[in-house]
Amino acid sequence: FDFLMTGEKGVGVLASDVSGVGINSALYSVLLRSAFQSCIVEAPMTYIVMQILNKVIHDYTGGKGNLVTAYYLFYDFENMRLIYTNAGFPPMEVFRVARTDFDSFDTEGIPLGFDLSANFGTGRTNMNKDDIGILYSKSLSSSKNEGGNEYGLLRLRNIVRENRTRRPMEIADSIYNSYKEFMGISL
Repeated sequence: FDFLMTGEKGVGVLASDVSGVGINSALYSVLLRSAFQSCIVEAPMTYIVMQILNKVIHDYTGGKGNLVTAYYLFYDFENMRLIYTNAGFPPMEVFRVARTDFDSFDTEGIPLGFDLSANFGTGRTNMNKDDIGILYSKSLSSSKNEGGNEYGLLRLRNIVRENRTRRPMEIADSIYNSYKEFMGISL
């Protein structure tokens, strides 16, 4: 993940996942970060940022690269507005405190680098003061423990719901601890 600070106007957040391990995946990560940091002017236009990243990955791999998924959002501080674009990443989950329920935000774009002519949609939603947004990798929700049980989105949502009055870092710690316990990971 990475952030683009655009002064007092807002912040851009990119979450990405590169399949595989090794030097190629590391190069994709560096390439994505460099391209993303050059998008400061385009930051509020999420679909344009995603098109730029798509072109960079496509040009680097000739359209034959590893699977690179990404979710980019821009949060407008003044209007409390979230603008987002998805490229094969899991949808953003937003816990709406007023309703005590979740909304999923997706634009159903394809992963980056495969199709230069791909169109990436844009979604928008207003955020209330205490709403909680969650971006997570597919590997979190689809992880299976020794018993073959999947961690799942429902478990993730329940942890956020149970910890909704806590600070963001405490919520993240609760998710981390829940995952370790579920997977049977000891210190």
